[in-house]
Amino acid sequence: MNDQQREQYQEAYRFLMDGDHELVVFGVLKKIHVRQNHQYYDDLVQEGKMCFAEKYIQLINQDKQPESGLVFIYQGVYWHLLDWLRKETRQSTGIEYSTDEQNDPLEDLMDDGHAVGFCETHILSHELMAMLNEREANYLRLAYEQGLNMTEIAKACGVSRKTVHGWRNRVIEKLKNEF
Repeated sequence: MNDQQREQYQEAYRFLMDGDHELVVFGVLKKIHVRQNHQYYDDLVQEGKMCFAEKYIQLINQDKQPESGLVFIYQGVYWHLLDWLRKETRQSTGIEYSTDEQNDPLEDLMDDGHAVGFCETHILSHELMAMLNEREANYLRLAYEQGLNMTEIAKACGVSRKTVHGWRNRVIEKLKNEF
């Protein structure tokens, strides 16, 4: 930390202790229902004060008056303390998140309803339907949405099984060429 940063932090803490500015931190604690008997109360007070100083420095660096930016400071402290509490709760309950941005923590959740697969299939089928003519699209709807076999599709459309095979083969070709 260089001298300028140290001076900014000292100014921020002086501002925090002047008047009733410290009430910002206590107001946030009250809003998030953290009372003095809470196990993390002292930690949260200190975290709130440090965040207050950081938000104050942000205001000063943007050439804004701290008095007019108390709402900004309050919101910053509020979100910081909520995040701190969430992190602490995850750690104390044994829930861990990967810090590796390559890994998506939602990937590990079970998807018994196969919602992700359904969405991907739906998007793929929607794109495919846009490429098909009316008869090919009708074949696809009857085969996959209604589960009809070749004979049932031929009977429903009043065509031969050979025609239905032709529709199917064209759908497969379009699928291969596009995807």
